[in-house]
Amino acid sequence: MKRLDQEVIDRIALIQYDGIPLLRYVIDDLGVPTSGEEITRNATSSATEEIHIPRLPIRGKETIETFFESLSPREYLIQLLPLRKLKGTELYHEAADPYLDLLDTNRYIVIENSLGNEKAPVHTHNRHLFSAIQVLGAYGCMELDAERINCAIRELISTIEGYYGIRYQEDYCRKISNVIWNALELHQAFLQFYLDVIERVQPRLILYTHGAENRNCILYEAARASGVFAYEIDHGVNQYTYKIPKWIDHTDRHLVFSQFSENISREYGVENVIAVGKPGTDHWIPTNRPDNAIVVAIVSSAEPGMVSMALRLVSLLPPSCMVVYKKHPSEILSAEEEKALGSDPRLVVMDGNVNIHSLFGVARVVIGQYSTAVVEALSYEEMEVILYLNGQDPRELYTDWLRCYMEMIDRGEIVGAKTPEQIAERVIHIMRCGNSRKEIPYWADHPEERFLAQIGENSEYCVH
Repeated sequence: MKRLDQEVIDRIALIQYDGIPLLRYVIDDLGVPTSGEEITRNATSSATEEIHIPRLPIRGKETIETFFESLSPREYLIQLLPLRKLKGTELYHEAADPYLDLLDTNRYIVIENSLGNEKAPVHTHNRHLFSAIQVLGAYGCMELDAERINCAIRELISTIEGYYGIRYQEDYCRKISNVIWNALELHQAFLQFYLDVIERVQPRLILYTHGAENRNCILYEAARASGVFAYEIDHGVNQYTYKIPKWIDHTDRHLVFSQFSENISREYGVENVIAVGKPGTDHWIPTNRPDNAIVVAIVSSAEPGMVSMALRLVSLLPPSCMVVYKKHPSEILSAEEEKALGSDPRLVVMDGNVNIHSLFGVARVVIGQYSTAVVEALSYEEMEVILYLNGQDPRELYTDWLRCYMEMIDRGEIVGAKTPEQIAERVIHIMRCGNSRKEIPYWADHPEERFLAQIGENSEYCVH
């Protein structure tokens, strides 16, 4: 999807339920469809149809007294989502652990909505676990007026449809509705919960990844009410192209990977984007590449068309090439896809929870589709990185949120390929002529110093 115009953002920013702006929770999900498969052009708005998602049940009145007793004052309060992958013998949080490892463990507390039932040791220190059921049981679930919520949701969707003359598919409308209902169900209980956590921990600064996730949005609301700064550590290749009112935003600062992301965001007038890089991404020299074969890594983020591309690609490549399809942790393949991927001995499926760098250590070519793994591969010497465009013209995407990738293609850092045939041609060219990638640094340099400077520059509480 393409980004919405700022004028549309300004209009829907005013749509609220009991003073709660709906845009805060769905801004990353909204956009203008780019293909006929995504929309049907029709004068009748899909938002005129009744949309209702049942309320979340509360299954028990568990208390969280033990959780609060475990908390104590710390300089930093960090909230994480339980998104870890196996790295060696530990479960590692790729988005947060590289930054947390720079801090003295006695200076921070990590809170996490997790059951703590991991099957391997967790690398993250000072974790304090809670569950949504505990929070809702302790603070109560917000009573919602279904008619008024559905009216606000219809207004939001119809405003976008009317501006662009489109009709969203029903499934898309239900997705937006579901996100909003879920956020509103959690809002009252989690806002009070986070206010109590902040009062207990007394942090100078709050940090989190995945800032647009509804619980992080509510945490930021509590941080503003408490006069505490909150920063988001980005987990992907992001640039911010909307000027969002402070009371709708989900962070005081976005700490991003690249100066390119910061520059693009500032072009759109978004000033709270700071490039800090990511610790450990400076430069890698692969030491395990096989001498008699080329390993081609396909890194999936569960995008449509990745499995079919892998199957077609392996049929086009010479016998000396091995293709490794690394699943996304959330990706569930159908029985037919599993069977097809296992039909060629040169095509290997890698579990999504395995750390990506174990694959990059042997790969010669990395293929991805708007995945963070695409830019992580740029840290490896003589690695060919191919962006799979799945039939799309990159020029059509240049001004969209994918602009950062498009600029990397222009600079020669990565190669864009619309079809498996174009990918195969590129791989065969590399086998014959070697790598021609321009190694222009994508990642901001000195990430350790940059990050520590950012979190240390505000030593007093701020009244927003």
